[in-house]
Amino acid sequence: MNQLQQNKTNAQAFYGLMFNKCKPQEAVERYVGAEYQQHNPHVADGKQGFIDYSER
Repeated sequence: MNQLQQNKTNAQAFYGLMFNKCKPQEAVERYVGAEYQQHNPHVADGKQGFIDYSER
């Protein structure tokens, strides 16, 4: 599998866990790197901010 296909597979798996299975913490633990910068001004920066926002 080439890098582009691997990236697509990872993105689909992340969104599957995040939205379809409602498991944002697991999605972040599996697919998000050590640092996460949020670009949405309504969501706190960092992985935990993303998880907290997604779980509400």
